[in-house]
Amino acid sequence: AMRWGVNVDEINATTDLRTNSTIWAYAQKAGYRTLLIDGQVQGNPQNYVWPNELSMIDDFKPSAAGLDTDLGIAKQLNAVLKSEGMDYVYVVLKGGHYQYTNNYPGGEKDVNLPLEEQYRKAVSYSKKDFMKTLFSEVDRNQVAVFYTSDHGQHIASGKTPHCTESPTADEFSVPLVFFLGDALRPEFSKHSENS
Repeated sequence: AMRWGVNVDEINATTDLRTNSTIWAYAQKAGYRTLLIDGQVQGNPQNYVWPNELSMIDDFKPSAAGLDTDLGIAKQLNAVLKSEGMDYVYVVLKGGHYQYTNNYPGGEKDVNLPLEEQYRKAVSYSKKDFMKTLFSEVDRNQVAVFYTSDHGQHIASGKTPHCTESPTADEFSVPLVFFLGDALRPEFSKHSENS
């Protein structure tokens, strides 16, 4: 929905998302350099990034690098934020996916811990120092960061945690955090009031 400008209330299984304008086209037209960083791959992108969409992205960085992938991505983003010019960056973090014990050091010793505790440890490790590293020595005045997730987690023993045929409310519960630099707030407020 974010990449293809889709109103999720108006789509069904036959909707071809590729007929919509993409966020990449809007960003490029506005003068931004576009960058996709994918922490879940070492090669070609996933998450339904079609060749036509990939051709609209100025730079693609496959960034999967084990347990510390997300911290490595924070360092990459930090360098982008310190660079000159306007950049639109879309990031797919590694995150803490099921089996949660595979997402933090020593997790194999925790296989008998409750699933909720395994999940908490996975998320805590993958996001440890992420924001601190991302914004280190960055002038946040001209920076906007939108942080969310593609799905939530249903933490219950013997249950699939997400993307099920009969999803629970927990699968729809995602973080939604927006950092907006002071210089951008008046412009954002003006557009919000006109929407």
